Amino acid sequence: MLAHSIPDPQDGRLTWRSLPAEPAAYAQGLYASLRALDAVGADFILIEALPGGPGWRAVADRLGRAAVGSGGGDA
Repeated sequence: MLAHSIPDPQDGRLTWRSLPAEPAAYAQGLYASLRALDAVGADFILIEALPGGPGWRAVADRLGRAAVGSGGGDA
C-alpha cells in the first residue's frame, strides 16, 4: 500500500509505504516507493486516492504512466 494520509495499520499481511502529503515531496519519492514494493514481490500495489488540486495533477500523471508501464514486458 502506498499512502500519504492513512497511517500504517501495522498489519503483517501488508507492505506499507508512506509518502509525504505534499505533492512535490510525494512525487520525489514515488518511483523509489513503487520499485521497493515491486522488489518485495507485491502481487498488486494499492495507492491511496490523491487529493485534488494543481500540484497533484503531475503526480496523477506519473502514476498513470507507471501503471501503463507495468505490463511486465508482454508488448
